[in-house]
Amino acid sequence: MLRWLQFGLTLALCVILQGCLFVQNPLGLPPADFQEVVVRGGSSAQKILMLDIDGVITSGAGEGSPLFGTEQSTVNQVSEKLAKARRDEDIKAVILRVDSPGGGVTASDIIYERLRKFKKDTGLPVYVSMLDLAASGGYYVSMAGDEIYVHPTTITGSIGVIAMFPQFEGLGKKIGAYMEILKSGENKDLTGGFKNMTDGQRAILQQMIDEMYARFVSVVKDGRPNLEESKIRELADGRIYTAQQAVDNGLVDGIKYTDEVVDLVREKIGNSKARVIMYRKTATQKYDSVYARMPNPAPQVESPAPGNVNLLNIDANALFPQGRPVFNYLWVP
Repeated sequence: MLRWLQFGLTLALCVILQGCLFVQNPLGLPPADFQEVVVRGGSSAQKILMLDIDGVITSGAGEGSPLFGTEQSTVNQVSEKLAKARRDEDIKAVILRVDSPGGGVTASDIIYERLRKFKKDTGLPVYVSMLDLAASGGYYVSMAGDEIYVHPTTITGSIGVIAMFPQFEGLGKKIGAYMEILKSGENKDLTGGFKNMTDGQRAILQQMIDEMYARFVSVVKDGRPNLEESKIRELADGRIYTAQQAVDNGLVDGIKYTDEVVDLVREKIGNSKARVIMYRKTATQKYDSVYARMPNPAPQVESPAPGNVNLLNIDANALFPQGRPVFNYLWVP
């Protein structure tokens, strides 16, 4: 009896520390499907879906626990929401809100391709509204949009690829430690970090980065057909751009606040009364976004969790899953 009492008290303490609320969801498990939430009302049955790309763009399985829920990757979230939108004949357009420094090369490309396929299969237009930051992979996924708009204070661009490979050989020599590596080929530990790269190994990685960069340029060319490839390569040296610079260089179509983009989309679909909706999984899920806080936006500051980099609150685990470095379409200030 005492053992069961101790178990009950321990479980209750864990729930309290995690901020769970027994009344709504005893186990903290997410519903199986996203639920529709109206963020701007209208008298019409027609809808405009607002779809967020927020934070570092990730793929693969989400992280979490069966008790307290799992945080889905960006790819999984976007895929599920687009699948739900396909089944709703009342949705007449999508507004893609982007507030992201980018992320994984493959994750960014998957989202871009799924948005393009959604447009092709449904015939629905996609409009992009960039918020604080739409850099690198954030700009990449935006290329699926029919028209792209930035806030007056948006930072965008950073077109390019980055890969970071820590090197520990010098440190090991200083402290008298080393890693004994047995391998089947010269380049098997190419990015291991326990010995410095040779020029040949560096060239192998650079060739991979160059191919991924060429893919990025091709995507921008498809998304901004009025730009010559030579001009894109000139702009795509990794630099970031202000809203006005992005407009002047043809990287975006104009400067508009999100509510102005909503008004534009309503006009484009010929229905000024269309509702604006979003999808979410729990009733308490927050949307700390410019549009959700209208008409008086205020900055939201959250305490960084362990493992987070303070700059842009980037989750280091998202960049190096299971400790493995990856290639990224990512702005790293």
